[in-house]
Amino acid sequence: MDGLKSRKKQKKEFTPKYDDYSYPLLKHVLGDESLKNKFEEISTYITNSDFFKEIGSKPKRSFLFVGEPGTGKTFSVKALRNELFWSNKKEVCYYPYSIGTHGTSYINEGATNLQEFFDIGRKMANRGYPVIYQFDEINNIMGKRNSSQNHKEDNKLLECLMVNLQEINTYSKNEFFFGMTNFREALDEAAIRNGRIDDIIEFPLPSIETLKETYRSKVNNINKKHSNKFPYYSKKLIFRVNYDKISGESEGFNFADVDKVTEDVLRKLAFKFLKSNVGDRKELSRLTTRHFLEEIHSIKKERYSSKKNIGFK
Repeated sequence: MDGLKSRKKQKKEFTPKYDDYSYPLLKHVLGDESLKNKFEEISTYITNSDFFKEIGSKPKRSFLFVGEPGTGKTFSVKALRNELFWSNKKEVCYYPYSIGTHGTSYINEGATNLQEFFDIGRKMANRGYPVIYQFDEINNIMGKRNSSQNHKEDNKLLECLMVNLQEINTYSKNEFFFGMTNFREALDEAAIRNGRIDDIIEFPLPSIETLKETYRSKVNNINKKHSNKFPYYSKKLIFRVNYDKISGESEGFNFADVDKVTEDVLRKLAFKFLKSNVGDRKELSRLTTRHFLEEIHSIKKERYSSKKNIGFK
């Protein structure tokens, strides 16, 4: 009885929440041209799946995104989903799966929940809606069988996933699968073979030019929000930023690192203002290249110290 109640609860959680699809869009996905081209290609597969069928082919429907943390894998899927909505003005069913949300400690319950997860999406696909399944950290259920870290319950989840991947690739029309992992080598080869995964896409760390573009975009957005909210202040919150310098110093950073740098300089500015007890926003100091460099060097120093070997001389 408890298992039945938990499954009913899971069904409610699967229902997509209201979203205005305004952010992110594909134009917000930053990276090299080959990666942008890949997403245009995926968008074509989804919006023209009928045409591929008419000429005796089939679109790619299952994708594995591989790359280091913070390289934009999850962000890109959300952007693709929003772009599809605006290009077709049609609801896109977006189903993110996670062990934390859909997993269970009951024997056999995990595979049952996973199957119900796909069944709900399939019902929407059969009604003509594009369905996107998103699996973050997919190595949690797609790990190699017979490894020391796997047990029977993991194998049941994997087998359920592989059966559904074949269903999507063989019979489906409107279902599209996206899995993300930082550990390509940890995945079961049978799960990612042709016929289950159509395309494996690498997400590299952003280049210096991409980092420069990312910093510029974030600074422009911050200044725009500030001027819209406080139009009576003519000063920009962030000015005189040397993007070449801060992007060069950020070599090896990912997009999450750029977010952290930007957020941290804003937080420090806020704390400094609040502690000053001035109260007049006109006295709010502005951010420059120096503030960004301080945060960048702080992150690099922290990483360097964490990598030092611990031991005796």
